[in-house]
Amino acid sequence: MGAPRFLFSPFWKELKMILKCILAVAFAAALVGLGIVPLLKNRQSNSPAQSVQAKSLKEVAQRTKAEGRQAVELPGPIGDFPGEDMDIDEALRDYTVVVAEPLTSKSYLIGDYRINTWYRFRIIDTISRRDAIFCYTCPQVPDAPADLPSLSADEFFLPRGGGTVTLDGVAVTMGNPNLPSFESGKRYLLILKLTSSGVAILGAGPTGVFQTSDNEHLEPFVKNDRRMHSEMSERFNLKLSRLKAHMK
Repeated sequence: MGAPRFLFSPFWKELKMILKCILAVAFAAALVGLGIVPLLKNRQSNSPAQSVQAKSLKEVAQRTKAEGRQAVELPGPIGDFPGEDMDIDEALRDYTVVVAEPLTSKSYLIGDYRINTWYRFRIIDTISRRDAIFCYTCPQVPDAPADLPSLSADEFFLPRGGGTVTLDGVAVTMGNPNLPSFESGKRYLLILKLTSSGVAILGAGPTGVFQTSDNEHLEPFVKNDRRMHSEMSERFNLKLSRLKAHMK
């Protein structure tokens, strides 16, 4: 004798689907009540990258040393720079603009999770010099580390996030996705808030940094679609000589 005919009716099939949904919801609620679901979520979100970010740099160095390695590289934080939207006329009007070359650099551990590198620059040419009283786009100007050398009249310090420090015998390197490292022997056009203490801050963020060559060609240090870059190309043909002539 076969099963009753009503078991195969559309109504019965819909009823079974409803019952399955009810059972699934009840089962999930029971897991939540037991604390199992949060545990599973935590396990899934506990990726290596998140584990590294949750540890201090000293802890990362200790773990790296325990694994038999002498160096480790970590990604740095991604930041926003409001000044990147300014145009070149605003930069020349409100900020100090110089051509400078880095002389020395030194990296420091800042707190438990950050590394900063302090560069000492020598000014080669001043395009625009403005007082650093107002700078709406600049972060707070930090004090230079006490062990940095004294500055000459044509020099300044410029801090940059990222760098390499040695912790527990391990070289810990933190990258900077916003701004590459400045290279010794290279020259840069920089848009700065230059303070009387000799510490400078990038007024237009990474957009206000250009590498300049012997033929005075200006190459944006960071590739993006900001209007300062397009204006430098359209108005001055990426030539430092044309920019300087515009200021006369």
